[in-house]
Amino acid sequence: MNKILRFSFVALMAMMGMNVSAADVTDELTWDKLLEAGKSNTYQDFSEKTITSNAVYSGNASSGADKYIQLRTKNNNAGIVTTSSGGKLKSVTITFNKATTDRSIDIYGSNTAYTAASDLYGDNAGTKLGTIASNGESMTLTVDGDYTFVGLRSTKDAIYVDKITIVWDGAGSTPETKTATSIEFAEGYTTRCTPGKDETVALPEATVMAGETAVVGATVTWASSNEEIAPIVDGVIKPVNGSQGSVTITATYAGNDNYKASAKSYTLKLYKGYVVFAELVKDLNSSNEKWDNGGELASFWMGDLVDGEFKSGETLVTYANGNYTYLSDGTNHMLFFGKASVFGNDEQKLKAGDKITMDYGHEQGFDAIWGTAYRYNKLPEFKVESMVVRVKSENNAVNYTTISVDQLGNYLNAPIKIESAQYDSINGKNLYFNVGGVKLAVYNQFSVDTKNMELGATYTLSGMGCVYKTTNQIYLTEFVKTADAPAGVNTISAAKKNGAIYNLAGQRVQTMSRGLYIKDGKKFIVK
Repeated sequence: MNKILRFSFVALMAMMGMNVSAADVTDELTWDKLLEAGKSNTYQDFSEKTITSNAVYSGNASSGADKYIQLRTKNNNAGIVTTSSGGKLKSVTITFNKATTDRSIDIYGSNTAYTAASDLYGDNAGTKLGTIASNGESMTLTVDGDYTFVGLRSTKDAIYVDKITIVWDGAGSTPETKTATSIEFAEGYTTRCTPGKDETVALPEATVMAGETAVVGATVTWASSNEEIAPIVDGVIKPVNGSQGSVTITATYAGNDNYKASAKSYTLKLYKGYVVFAELVKDLNSSNEKWDNGGELASFWMGDLVDGEFKSGETLVTYANGNYTYLSDGTNHMLFFGKASVFGNDEQKLKAGDKITMDYGHEQGFDAIWGTAYRYNKLPEFKVESMVVRVKSENNAVNYTTISVDQLGNYLNAPIKIESAQYDSINGKNLYFNVGGVKLAVYNQFSVDTKNMELGATYTLSGMGCVYKTTNQIYLTEFVKTADAPAGVNTISAAKKNGAIYNLAGQRVQTMSRGLYIKDGKKFIVK
């Protein structure tokens, strides 16, 4: 089934300097200047009509000989929005540059003022006026209605066009004489914080620009999308103590007789703060269902607050593999998931045995770990956005605690060992063992080489305690064989899955009588 993409849009201003007249007004949007640029497969603006940056993608067909223009943005979505300064929308004509008989284009119209790229497919989507089917030539849709806006969507990933012509009833149209403006923010403003008591966050330094020139005397007003957790008071943001979530902060310039209005927004993230490692682990292991439903933005500061002052603590890296980094304070354990650079050396990777700490107040700010605390299929973890820590010492001992299968739920994300585990079967990355009559599930998350594991043999298993939904299990890190399989079985590797059938003497058989057999690493009985 074809996936219908929702499109983000290039807002286009109506053509400048129209005469005041009741005659029809034609906006002809051509893409000639981009045809040659298609060779570079780059995003770029296209003419003075553009008021956003990621306007149009131009590219070559796979043969390299057929140039075309895709109405496409950096988010792999496409579309176009045009407006007229007044009057009634009469028709939309698309002249295709490339035969595209396998798609159609929906036309939407509205008098709603569109201020965001998502408006056309959001709550303000307007009215669907009709559909035109692409045949590689030209198609025209006649519109009967009082619309001053038109938007396009395609049923495929691109609309290959040479020209789009919009015809408006010119009644009421007026010439545009105001100069367009934009708002620029100075670098270095705060985009994330951990709200504390009486916390304030400075707003960016905002400058209203007309092209490359600042508009003298222009000021902006500020608004928060969520005044309940991040109100703007007396020119600063005052996040509510302990609040968390994402807030959109918007600067708006109202414009005047000479300059058009403009606006610019940014996202401020508020993170719930954890200082003590044990508190983070305790919270994520609680019964609160919020952790299973997306969790919360969180920051971790690895220390303690003593007499109103941060004191740095230490944690031990117990295991590290790819995006998985496990930390422990000796009693509590947590998985930090995601690529994390170490402060001072982006090439350095954390490894088992590293003791890490944080610096509070160095010349580049506080060290911290930022991300989302949540449970993935009941497994507590911290999804890392950024990690700034310091390795205090290396090659420290990592102790694996020997436990029984029924204790797994108390050792999530901890380094553990289980002894006397008899290898029973395998299914992909899932390995199954018998431990004193209790079934143990082991998941080979870290791709440990298990091809030499023998069915029926007994092993000591090392790994990280985990859970998948309701099944407590292990992420395997290492195994040691402690006893061979019973005679006649040890010649058969549990990794073999070729449909061959063996008897207990290890002989491959074609026909079976009554007895016990092994197929694809699993035992079964013929009665």
